[in-house]
Amino acid sequence: MYSLSGLATLFLGFSTLCAYGALAEAIRCVPLPIVSVLLALNPLLTLFLVVVFESIGITWLDSGLLGILGYAGALSAMLGVLLVIAKSEPKRMRV
Repeated sequence: MYSLSGLATLFLGFSTLCAYGALAEAIRCVPLPIVSVLLALNPLLTLFLVVVFESIGITWLDSGLLGILGYAGALSAMLGVLLVIAKSEPKRMRV
């Protein structure tokens, strides 16, 4: 039968396929600057959730060695993405 790691790999592959399908649909339906902000927020949301899970006692997640400098770098990258999107002019689509 399948091992636990093999099943986990299949599950992660399937969820990645679903995520890319959802991203393609979002790009089709939602303005690209909004999708870009959501994609840029994803790593920060992941870091935030790891900290929250550790604070409530979930021990199977490891935040690694990411300190205040790492969080500051992630935040500055996010702010850069937001500034670029805010300064860009909206493009009009031809129909």
